[in-house]
Amino acid sequence: MKVVVTSRETIKPSSPTPVHNRILQQSFIDQINIRNVIPYIHYYTSDDCIRPTSSEKCHLLKKSLSEALTRFYPLAGGLRSNLYIECKDNGVPFLESRVQSQLSNFVRNPNFDDLNKFLPCDQLDDAGDIPLSVQVNVFDCGVVAIGSCFSHKIADGLSVVTFLNFWAKLARGVDVSNMPVPRFDMPHFSHQETFQITKEVRAPRKRRL
Repeated sequence: MKVVVTSRETIKPSSPTPVHNRILQQSFIDQINIRNVIPYIHYYTSDDCIRPTSSEKCHLLKKSLSEALTRFYPLAGGLRSNLYIECKDNGVPFLESRVQSQLSNFVRNPNFDDLNKFLPCDQLDDAGDIPLSVQVNVFDCGVVAIGSCFSHKIADGLSVVTFLNFWAKLARGVDVSNMPVPRFDMPHFSHQETFQITKEVRAPRKRRL
């Protein structure tokens, strides 16, 4: 299956992060956590009656992602020295790609190694240092597969699902005022400036499936 990346850009929060929120300290547990990523792929079929173009879909996804990052601003930041997250609105890598195949072909003859082609973390260097990266893959049949990679030093499964639900509702135009507001005034135990790890542990790059 051939997947061709057609566009790369950086999506920043729609509103700048306040100065007093620019530094997010990491707890001791987060400091020693390995720099691996949490990968997700979500598939969305096309409506035969109402089928926006792939460019329209990507525009909507980028706009809603920018709005979501205003509330989840650490995902647009960067890891610094394993001690804290610098939330200076660096932005999220956003890749667009064309999948030169039908989804039905993959379902009939699955090659699970091809799933890695839908994930941005395989396209980026030092993906474990990037809080969030996104890749929108458009099949010839119109199906869209959205691959996302979250740094496990910043997010866990629950926080990832919370963010994805928030982003999805924004993209659908749903009111998000009643959704839980994330809190980032943690940890209660601030980091130690003198804390050192004798040898950094990195997750091996290997097949996910």
